[in-house]
Amino acid sequence: MRSQIDDLQRSKENLERNTFSLLEEIKTLKSKVDMETLSINAVSGDLKNKTRRLEDESRQQVIFVKFSIKGERLAISNVFIVKHVE
Repeated sequence: MRSQIDDLQRSKENLERNTFSLLEEIKTLKSKVDMETLSINAVSGDLKNKTRRLEDESRQQVIFVKFSIKGERLAISNVFIVKHVE
């Protein structure tokens, strides 16, 4: 009987040690996950900002091209009008 009690006590102590070790590993993993999450969020924010900037630049380029085309059409019209008036 005493032998069984000693075995159970050792098993209990082993379980407690293993449980403590697992809890420490979980804390470490949680910390790593939190750090990676922060890093991913930072990269995601940077990408959103760069995307917004590129979209703004693209819109500005489209506006510039539209005005350039309108300006060229106006210049061609003016040349046509001048040639026909003369």
